[in-house]
Amino acid sequence: MQELAEPFDMSLPAISKHLKVLENAGLVAQRKEGRYRYYSIKPDSIDGACEWMDALKQLWLRVGDMFCSGNNTKKK
Repeated sequence: MQELAEPFDMSLPAISKHLKVLENAGLVAQRKEGRYRYYSIKPDSIDGACEWMDALKQLWLRVGDMFCSGNNTKKK
């Protein structure tokens, strides 16, 4: 984990919490050997997350288009 944390201005406990969230979300896998933990990305899960984010992006683009075009339903 130390090697993974080096490029970031974060404490090791913070890195550990982030990795746990990613593991709970199914985006990474962990294996333990002795006192070391090794993390790997689960590509299929990352693809699913990317598809979800793209759908969310498209939704917000449509909302933005409606707002900018004056098609909102706000009464004056």
